[in-house]
Amino acid sequence: MTSAAWAVKRRWWVAEHRTRTGNDPVCVVCGATQFDLHHLDYEQLGHETYEDVIPLCRTHHDRIHNAWDLSASLRKVGRRAASLSIIATMRNSSNK
Repeated sequence: MTSAAWAVKRRWWVAEHRTRTGNDPVCVVCGATQFDLHHLDYEQLGHETYEDVIPLCRTHHDRIHNAWDLSASLRKVGRRAASLSIIATMRNSSNK
């Protein structure tokens, strides 16, 4: 995700987020302003829509990938569902 094409797509996504929400994007778990865009699936790779990615700080992005790599049960439900489930769990943990 270091290609020039991805940089263009990322800038488009940030602009789209600002248009849709009126806010700068932040990590959906912790609110950090430095973020990666996590692909909810790879079906549209190179042609991602706004809904295909979600902003996560590096720590939370790494946690999703680690959980995915370590859990066969998460892989069975699919990348999008697993990612959203892990994000919900992380949000709940951070709100306690």
